[in-house]
Amino acid sequence: KCHHCGAEHLSTNYKCPLLNNYRKQIINELRKHPEKLLQKIQLFIPSEYRNQNDKTKVIQNKSMYHHQQQQHNCRDDYNQWPLLTSSRTTNTTMNYNMNELIKSFNDELSELKKEYKEDQQRYKEKYKEHIDSINQTWRSYNNSNIK
Repeated sequence: KCHHCGAEHLSTNYKCPLLNNYRKQIINELRKHPEKLLQKIQLFIPSEYRNQNDKTKVIQNKSMYHHQQQQHNCRDDYNQWPLLTSSRTTNTTMNYNMNELIKSFNDELSELKKEYKEDQQRYKEKYKEHIDSINQTWRSYNNSNIK
């Protein structure tokens, strides 16, 4: 249940008349004063809020755009940001770490396989010993009953 209007929808749903009205007011205000938008922001205007005569689908701060084109970069900036490590170096390091991890897993898997084969061979020998012992006991039993 919506806590804005009490209707049966989520409070963040655009079906809510209060949210719908608020959204419409914001779009109208930004249409009148697009300079209030941050630079490089384009706000999409939903079709239900567009004017019949106006085909514009977005609102943007054109004054900031023109102002930005007129600005020149100052090359004498002493407080320059430090250079970040290149993504290639990061990727190479990550690849190396992944290769080391894979190699480690591969070595561990090989060791486990080797141990498994040794255990399997040991169990096979024990099984054979038990079968031989049972057969010997069975033969002894049969020989003692025959006499």
